[in-house]
Amino acid sequence: MKYCSWCTERDWRSLGYFAPRSPAASVKLDDEWNEVEDREAGTRDKDGPGTPLVEDLTINDSKENEDERELVDLSHEQEGCEDSDPNDKYDDDDYDSDPDALGENERLLLETLESAATCHLCQLVATTFTTWATRHFGSVDRIDMSKAKMLVRGISVYRLGQGMPNDEDYADAVAEEDAGDLFHTKIGITVIHPDTGVWEGPDITFRKSMATPPTVKDMLVDSGGYPLLHWPPETEPYTARARPLLADLRLLQAWDCLCSSSHGDKCRQTKHVHERHRPHMIRLIDVERNCLVEVYDQTVTWVALSYVWGTKRFRTLQKDSLSHFQQPGALRAEWVPDTISDAIEVTRSIGQKFLWTDSLCIIQDSPEDVMGFIPCMGAIYGLSSVTIINAAGDNAFSGLPGVRPDTRSEVQEVLQVEGARRMMKSLDELSAGETVGFTYGWITASKWFTRGWTFQEAILSERWIMFTPENIYWECKKATWREDACWEVEASPDAATTTLFYDPSFYDPIFQDLWKTSGFDRAYRYLVESYSSRLLTYGGDGLNAFEGVLNMFRATSGIGFFWGLPRPYLGVALTWPSDHKCKRRQGKASIQLGDGSIITVEFPTWAWAAWETNVLLVQRFGYLNAEHAGLEYYSISEAMEVVHIPQTTEMRLREGNTYHTHTRAEPMWRGDTLAKVGITDIPASLRTLEGRAGLLVFWTSCAKLEVDYEDQNSIWYNGMKLEVSWDQEPEISAGQQRLSEEFVVVGRHSLERGWDRSALSVLLTEKQASGARTRRGLANIPEEEWNRLKNRRWELVSLT
Repeated sequence: MKYCSWCTERDWRSLGYFAPRSPAASVKLDDEWNEVEDREAGTRDKDGPGTPLVEDLTINDSKENEDERELVDLSHEQEGCEDSDPNDKYDDDDYDSDPDALGENERLLLETLESAATCHLCQLVATTFTTWATRHFGSVDRIDMSKAKMLVRGISVYRLGQGMPNDEDYADAVAEEDAGDLFHTKIGITVIHPDTGVWEGPDITFRKSMATPPTVKDMLVDSGGYPLLHWPPETEPYTARARPLLADLRLLQAWDCLCSSSHGDKCRQTKHVHERHRPHMIRLIDVERNCLVEVYDQTVTWVALSYVWGTKRFRTLQKDSLSHFQQPGALRAEWVPDTISDAIEVTRSIGQKFLWTDSLCIIQDSPEDVMGFIPCMGAIYGLSSVTIINAAGDNAFSGLPGVRPDTRSEVQEVLQVEGARRMMKSLDELSAGETVGFTYGWITASKWFTRGWTFQEAILSERWIMFTPENIYWECKKATWREDACWEVEASPDAATTTLFYDPSFYDPIFQDLWKTSGFDRAYRYLVESYSSRLLTYGGDGLNAFEGVLNMFRATSGIGFFWGLPRPYLGVALTWPSDHKCKRRQGKASIQLGDGSIITVEFPTWAWAAWETNVLLVQRFGYLNAEHAGLEYYSISEAMEVVHIPQTTEMRLREGNTYHTHTRAEPMWRGDTLAKVGITDIPASLRTLEGRAGLLVFWTSCAKLEVDYEDQNSIWYNGMKLEVSWDQEPEISAGQQRLSEEFVVVGRHSLERGWDRSALSVLLTEKQASGARTRRGLANIPEEEWNRLKNRRWELVSLT
């Protein structure tokens, strides 16, 4: 292989695992370099435990005399994970104030493309870029190549062996400096998006490789009919592994066995909770007989499938096909979508008998069957022995890459730039935290990640097998393993067990203790915000696709919900903020009544589920137990009774601010919040079964104000412009200018402690013919300014 001078002169040393640092880890690299060069990758340095794996320091000759301290402290370059911002491609050291200037490890992409014919590495970059550009923009010709760049840098992908703050296994975790680091080298390509002008582009990640990397087949041995992983003695932890184009599905069963034997119940921590919602009957695909079966045995286990249906139609379970699908061999037919067919094969290969998939295990044209299983979705995925995730496809016919021939194409090869160590390109590299949206990467750009139903399917599952276009991942509460690398190696230098490091989907500590009562506030806000950005084919599924998550909160915290908002914190949750793209959700919600009948109703506009928007409960919100406005809320029960919704009395009061004084206005606007509310106080048109389902009634302060829609939605009263911030800007119709609108107080601004004075959250409402009001927007107004309004009045509001 030949390489150009630019590639040869780069520093490719940031590859491999760096063991924990210690005072004993003083390494004389200059004296040992020749010895390291002569050893085959995979042996420890002679200084023993605590010494960096010096063979991982892939140093060019020109770098041989670098300061020893710099080499040992490589793990400080970047901790944790890759860039969370797709537009933040460059570190400050790699460029100066001139946007066109090139840093030491930067190069114009045009130069790389020109070297592709003579440089093996440049050719790989060119191929990756061309494929990416064609997929995203249709052609490379749309890109301004005069400013396109590539950057080479080493990154600390994960910090290993440190443990998470709430992990009982690491209660006596070692200090941070005793945690090892796993380094990859990344080539980042950035171009200017031809439409948005934003910098973006693909990354190419390399991991350390042995001269002859082990294959998946090499590492599997048969043990009484079960495949087990076996590591040759020279195998280094976390180095590259050669995976076949046609996946060896025995690896998946070996992972299953390894997790069960090594982690035990640690990866099944919520099983006892899900058991409470286990359906008394569940339909499953019998993968041995290729047909549907109805199972009443409460001890049966199954594999679940999470995938994208797509727009291409396919046969699903219907009332008139149930009996046919129950005939042996019925699901062996050619019409079965490839993803489901492949999942059947994977289930069979890992030694499981049953598979659950929504399209074939729920009668799709039976509202009763659908509504019967929706509350059980948490149990279906939470009790699954493992969930198969197809993150590679955009429809049910995409299939699971690697299960059948000719579904994967990337051939791995070992690269060795002159003077550097061997490396191999990572396949479909995932970033830490990417699977739940904390960082940007391959998964966050996939179709699977954008869908609403797949959110709770992933969150509620405790073990995954994830298929990407060229790779397969295993993820559980205690480990992440991957087909193209040796992450399960028993001889891991920083851990005595096979639990090597934490699953990227649980990277943030919140996901270690997701269902603990003490963490409800933060967990709820994170999950709602993450879910709200997802897409649904049917608007009526706005809450259905989140019901499994709400059921878990009910079971673990004891907190009830009213249209997705926590009842004890309703007075604060009603002030949920959104981004500027906010429109009413199309479709009606289905509700199952006490007698089993089902009605469809409009989503109440005060609930976040009624809107297609990003609900910013993390980015622009305080706490659920922040101080509320002291209002009392009521709903109407199915039995036509007025039901009081008590609010928490344990509030997080306003915190002091060292930068400015916070002035609290007296709530002169507030009248008798405890005024009696009777059923006759509610308009008769709202007492119907459908009308009262989402009705929220409360006494509050109301006022008419002018909104200037041509002046950034500014709010005016008697010619005076009020100080206002919008947390949900109203939809504006063409021709709207300055209109008189009705506002009602619904709570306090959850972030008012950051203001210099107290503020109220007021809803912009629209009066309906029924007498009810609907939410159109949410603004925050200083409390003292609301007090000064002469036209404010105290009245009973019916919000729907």
